[in-house]
Amino acid sequence: MDSNDLREITRTWERQRFSVLERSPALYQDIRSAIEEGSRPALILNLIDAALDEAPTAETIVSAANSAFDLIRTHLSKEERDAFLELLNRVNGRLAKPVELKLSLLSLALRHHATALLEGTYFDDIRVFAAR
Repeated sequence: MDSNDLREITRTWERQRFSVLERSPALYQDIRSAIEEGSRPALILNLIDAALDEAPTAETIVSAANSAFDLIRTHLSKEERDAFLELLNRVNGRLAKPVELKLSLLSLALRHHATALLEGTYFDDIRVFAAR
């Protein structure tokens, strides 16, 4: 893989990694390995597309939200961290819906200008829903 291909794949991966994780943790790991191994860009893009074709589950939504939260955790106040973790516990206990967790994360990302999350595709489904 030449350096231009690597840069493009890296940009694509950065935009879509949490969306991929939300749908297929197994393919997420396969994609990370393929990138590390310098696999052909077409193979990596096919893996990303395959992952994005899968439907998220409550468990994968929680897992991706938790990983995305780790990305911004250090920028949050103790109260914000505690509130998010409380909501995470409520979702795990089936006392709240996974979409509430993702909405909370979007609010935190907007409040703290978390461009790594906001510039990606992770919140696209929320944005589409909110625009209706």
